[in-house]
Amino acid sequence: MNDGEFEALRHRLLAVLERWRSPLGLNWWRLTYEYDRTGQDLRLPESGPSTIKTFVAAETTPDWKYLHATILFNMPKLQEADDEYMEYIVVHELMHVLLHETREGRSEDGWLHEERVATTLAHAFIWTRQAGATDAEDKAEHLDVPDLGFQELRMAANGATANASG
Repeated sequence: MNDGEFEALRHRLLAVLERWRSPLGLNWWRLTYEYDRTGQDLRLPESGPSTIKTFVAAETTPDWKYLHATILFNMPKLQEADDEYMEYIVVHELMHVLLHETREGRSEDGWLHEERVATTLAHAFIWTRQAGATDAEDKAEHLDVPDLGFQELRMAANGATANASG
């Protein structure tokens, strides 16, 4: 991945992160984003007898006591991601910011439960946002709003602006 591709991918990620940060109530958290250009350090822990390690798209390390989290993105894994997959990865990682403290005091496999909940909630939040947007668009198309004279005010303001500049 060259520098231009890296920067383009980083900007795509930042756009999705900013789209979701506020709706998920994370504005008071200090979120740090890091980008791994090799992807070699992002692997799921070994589970069971298998020695195969799965590379992951991102990893979140929250410090919930101080409302700080670092999200490390595996840039090679995300390079070919379409917008839908990119959004899912970002929302999934942001779920870890909110959920991580529930892992404390659990057994070593507590991360598996957190993964399942992060996955379920990420899908639910994305679906809800998409359904809300679709519902709002449908309602706007079928909404019969009386004019109340705002059209004339808008036209007068536009005409006044045009006359003032002309």
